[in-house]
Amino acid sequence: QGDQLMMLHLDFEVLDLEAGVAHAVAEGATPAEFQPQHDVRVLFDPVGHPFCLFVRDHVLGETPAISPEWVAEQARDIRTQNPVAAEAVTPDRREAAGTAEPGSGDAVPA
Repeated sequence: QGDQLMMLHLDFEVLDLEAGVAHAVAEGATPAEFQPQHDVRVLFDPVGHPFCLFVRDHVLGETPAISPEWVAEQARDIRTQNPVAAEAVTPDRREAAGTAEPGSGDAVPA
């Protein structure tokens, strides 16, 4: 048995590595002590799951593979398709909105 192991590791493409790190840190992430590459930053979310930010050469003005708009769209899809997953990815939103508990038949707030 034991503790649940990490099931997924996320890599996020950003346009500006240091700005991306600053944003992640402002949201509660912690940079790892060891950084293996010049174009990647390893961070930990508030509960200790690792994730990476990276940059790669691309055409100026081209949207990165994972843009903020894409992330928002995926989060909306998760919230509308799976209330249990929605609670896992946005646990405080339900309490703040004063909506019903999962499984009550009410829609999850977008």
